[in-house]
Amino acid sequence: MHKLQKPLIILTLLLSLAAAPLAHAGVAYQTTAIPMPKDLAYSSPMPFVQNQYGWAAWVSVATNDVYCWQGKQPIRGTNRNTPKQYLQINDRGQVVWQEWDGKDWEIYLWDGTSSPPVQVTKNDIDDLWPAINQYGAVVWSTFDGKKYGANYYIQGRTTVLDNNASDRINRLYITDSDWVLETHSGTDLRLLYQAGVKKYVTLFQGSNVSDRYYDLLTSYWGVAWTRFNGTALDLYYYNGTAIRQLGSQVWSPAINEKGWLAWVQTSRPGTPPDIYLYQGTGLAKRVATTEIGAAQLAMNRDGWLVWSGAHWDRGKIVDALWLYRGAGSPVPITTSAPVLNPQINQDGWVAWTQNKGSLKEVYLYVNGVVTPVDKKNEEERYVHLNQKTIDWLSVHNNKAEINRASVTLYAPYQFQYTYGNGDYYTGTVYAEASRVGASAYNYYPGKTWTTTDENKKVGQYTILSVGAPSDSYVGRSGSVTLDAYYDAESKTVYKPLSTIVSGPLGGELGYIIKYNVSDYLFGKGYFEADVGDRYEYKYTYGNGDYYTGYFYAAPGGPYYPGYKMSKRNELGRLGLYEITAMSYVGVNPSNYGNIYVSYYYDEASKKLFKPLLYQLPLGVKYLTSEVGYIINDDVDAYKFGAGYYETSL
Repeated sequence: MHKLQKPLIILTLLLSLAAAPLAHAGVAYQTTAIPMPKDLAYSSPMPFVQNQYGWAAWVSVATNDVYCWQGKQPIRGTNRNTPKQYLQINDRGQVVWQEWDGKDWEIYLWDGTSSPPVQVTKNDIDDLWPAINQYGAVVWSTFDGKKYGANYYIQGRTTVLDNNASDRINRLYITDSDWVLETHSGTDLRLLYQAGVKKYVTLFQGSNVSDRYYDLLTSYWGVAWTRFNGTALDLYYYNGTAIRQLGSQVWSPAINEKGWLAWVQTSRPGTPPDIYLYQGTGLAKRVATTEIGAAQLAMNRDGWLVWSGAHWDRGKIVDALWLYRGAGSPVPITTSAPVLNPQINQDGWVAWTQNKGSLKEVYLYVNGVVTPVDKKNEEERYVHLNQKTIDWLSVHNNKAEINRASVTLYAPYQFQYTYGNGDYYTGTVYAEASRVGASAYNYYPGKTWTTTDENKKVGQYTILSVGAPSDSYVGRSGSVTLDAYYDAESKTVYKPLSTIVSGPLGGELGYIIKYNVSDYLFGKGYFEADVGDRYEYKYTYGNGDYYTGYFYAAPGGPYYPGYKMSKRNELGRLGLYEITAMSYVGVNPSNYGNIYVSYYYDEASKKLFKPLLYQLPLGVKYLTSEVGYIINDDVDAYKFGAGYYETSL
């Protein structure tokens, strides 16, 4: 048995380090503005770039310096007023660009911190159009005034992939799987390098200047492109071994991290276009049919799609934004003004901008709710949807700032704690989560960890499942509710009375049957609740005499250790019954009510007597039904019981 300790009642409040949540009819979000040290350089190509975490890099107008923002304060990486172009940033926060040194263009690589950039090239020719993958490998083109070449750099070492290959402009691309692609003026596409091995595989070669590729898409698993066939675009895919045509008369293709492809395709002339999805193998499947048209297709890693497309509504053509959740029919997210640049993240959140007169508003869709997160700025550009936030660059009065709206969703995680003896309890813990099930406490379906319970046995927590995330759970972050307690001995499930302690798992406490009974306390992966069908008791007369025994009753009934009942006896004193212990023996229910007396103590003689027939029940109706004798059953003075009769020696 464990002793009752008053549990500490803890109220967990969700505190924010940013601004307080805004009041609105949508999901709860918080907006933080990060002023830029200088204006952004709109004149140079790709002046503002972001990775999937929202980390950004840009070139200032005033000083031509490179800045990087990794979620805190912007850091300046250079201190020289020289032209810089073609910034790229990977998910590690590494930034690459080309910079004019007064004679030609050179390549620089920077980790986005206070460390200085690394000058990758230092020569007398132009080094152009750098690209970087997630592992820090950099590729770029060279031009010596006559011909173009191709180079590869990683960890201080440069490899020449193609030296003076062509007099046509060549641009390089690199995938996360370390494939290097070379394009020549848009009419040729070649694989130069594949995971450490130089290659020269022609993927596409145009027959004339009009025969060219479009929509080059890369992923870890392959590369896709469209080719103009004279009247429309065909879609092709290369997975490292073979080229395959996936569709004809396509537009707006999209690719995800798994190498899956989606696109819009007109299957039959004069009919509305369809949305197709190719999952890396087999045949592409049609997942949706549009009413009028579709464009701006975007896809997340699970094959969820979002696109803009018009449809008929009450006889009128209405612009809409559509969402396909990987199965079923697409649903409209919004049916108002035309949307721009829709994006979807791995949790199924969707972000876009929307023109409203001269303004460009920013919207966010989370779990069925559309929320305007910015409607005040004159102009927004470079909206970027991250894993848990949405960023946008706002510019007004010639000043720029990054705005970040953070949305925190919480999910109910169903769990079970199983004791070493087979007892268990189940419940729900609320924690920050994404749609895929990870949480701030690292909860996810299938996760287990062990503790040692009060009986010195090893028990185990298991996260069973996760429910749909919602911002309505914000105030319950970290709290636990207890749903059921199963007692293995009695094979009975009990409904907990309440959760006493809030907090992550390991802090939960609850009772079954009755509050403040230590045997009924459970939780924390330690305390185990006990139920019984055999109850030990003591009746005290008030003059020092008493008798003890036990009786049988159904588990979970009115009796429990610490239970007390007063009854006036034949001495005129107020006697007291008290349950002193409880255990489970699995007695047949037909024995419920049978009560036994083990000993009778006489204070006057200071002697302890064993009652006659002590091995048989002396009553069949629980407490107060017991009547027995000591020494001799023919002598009334030796009669005791019923919380009334007392022996006289």
